[in-house]
Amino acid sequence: MSRRTYMKAALLLLGVAALGTALYFVVGASRSLDLPHPVERPQGYVSQVGRKDINLGKLPPQTDGTHLLFRPRKDLEPWPLQLPLDWDANPYKDENWRFQLHAWRMMDPLLAGYFESRTENLHRAFAFALDWFAYHYEQGRNSTMAWYDMAAGIRAMKLALFLDRYYAGRLDLSRDETRRLLALVDEHARRLQDESFISESNHGLFQVFGLELLCRVAADRESCANGRDFASRMFSKILKAQYTEEGVHREHSPFYHGFAWRTIERLGGTKRFDDPVVASVLARAAKIQPWFIAPDGSMVAVGDTAGRGKPLAVARDAPPKAADFTKSGYAIIRDHDSMLFVTGMAYSLTHKHADDLSFVLFEHGRPLFIDSGKYGYNTDPMRRYVESAAAHNTISLLGREIAPADVTMTGSSLRALAREGDAFVVTGQIERPGASKTDTFTQAREIRYVPGRSLMIRDELSASSEQIFVSSLHLARDLRPDLVEGGFDVTLPTGRKVRARLSEPDCTIETMRGRQNPPLGWESVGYLKMEPTSVVRAVCGGRKRAITWTVALD
Repeated sequence: MSRRTYMKAALLLLGVAALGTALYFVVGASRSLDLPHPVERPQGYVSQVGRKDINLGKLPPQTDGTHLLFRPRKDLEPWPLQLPLDWDANPYKDENWRFQLHAWRMMDPLLAGYFESRTENLHRAFAFALDWFAYHYEQGRNSTMAWYDMAAGIRAMKLALFLDRYYAGRLDLSRDETRRLLALVDEHARRLQDESFISESNHGLFQVFGLELLCRVAADRESCANGRDFASRMFSKILKAQYTEEGVHREHSPFYHGFAWRTIERLGGTKRFDDPVVASVLARAAKIQPWFIAPDGSMVAVGDTAGRGKPLAVARDAPPKAADFTKSGYAIIRDHDSMLFVTGMAYSLTHKHADDLSFVLFEHGRPLFIDSGKYGYNTDPMRRYVESAAAHNTISLLGREIAPADVTMTGSSLRALAREGDAFVVTGQIERPGASKTDTFTQAREIRYVPGRSLMIRDELSASSEQIFVSSLHLARDLRPDLVEGGFDVTLPTGRKVRARLSEPDCTIETMRGRQNPPLGWESVGYLKMEPTSVVRAVCGGRKRAITWTVALD
């Protein structure tokens, strides 16, 4: 394979490594970058780093980075990139920021500048790799995220680019710099061939594609002797772990369903690995993606999900459509402006919330009953809240937090979707093992839905001892419930009224909004950003009992 082919592969993969996070590179006393002599950019180079995000100005000397600032997310303040860096820095107490640092995201605007003009930006980007090597291997210092799985895979892609440019005579290195580049190549190739290090989550995709590309370029290195074969074998293993036979992603999140198949496609999965299963899996995954988009274009916020997409096209007068992915863990009913999304998926803890048998409802073209959303990946009280059963439209226990791990992992907990007259019927069952036998319980749920007209949610609950069960219904942020005898009413902005009634008279009905300690009644509106929303809860005691909500939608 020619060096030019290596470069094309490197640029393709390097660009995809930037997916999922917008990047910002700010320079003090900056001016617009003049690009009189553009370098040909290979077809297929993909990056979220656009010209509007690149304002390099006249950079100071490579060893004086006082004017360079790192800002991988808009919600965070810029951080000075003065070499040498403290690679164990955590200025914002934010794990995602630390990942971005060790994925060498700060290089991306410089590399984008290199692709657009023949400048010194390639060597300036490589300076951060040299600094990372010096910190960890020459100074012997440790950093928590140094070998985070996905970061290592993304770094391997960038190392492949640097090595390719060195071989092509485009990256002029001293003998010592060459030694350190090859040491980084060998260390990444070795670690990425340790099967215990390879994640079966979507992070593993970056690891195996990074290894495959690195060992294409470094085919002459002993560390890469079996690298591409190993990457191919691990890719097949990861693909089987990622998707069900129905083409549904197993990571409990509509966002990661789309993210995974788009990443594989853009990384060249159907061409890079000779696996006949890949194309069919990706085709199924892509075909069903619109089912996970609500009528307003938002992704259904199940699990760690945020973002938007193109929804399923349903004609205004067309009969309701159903997607029975119950073998995988989802049941979905759609018409033109209505959508019921039920989840019952428990394969692992990856991006999972304790939302088993929960649902989201869009009605009359707008959200009605919502999921509390993703929030973010920081370990704090709000993250624990959005992951807990109390943050979802399902059953929890009063005074006891139910976390994502508090369920028997059966894959799907749903039974086949049924149709009875105009009603769609979704049923499923889970077991919630507690810390002891005294707080273990079983939940069997039946949901009957007639789009635009009615919704019934009935839970049959059986515990090993007396419990106080809580059935929660979370309303969209702009809606506030009016508690009435036996239930609550909600008036939509259009004046239309939704009426919810509880069948069991011995329960207490309460509503909360934006409680702080412990959190209750919040919805994610951005990364680490929450706003108050109203939740109505039926609090019901007993060892064996039913809780039934009937909602009139018309």
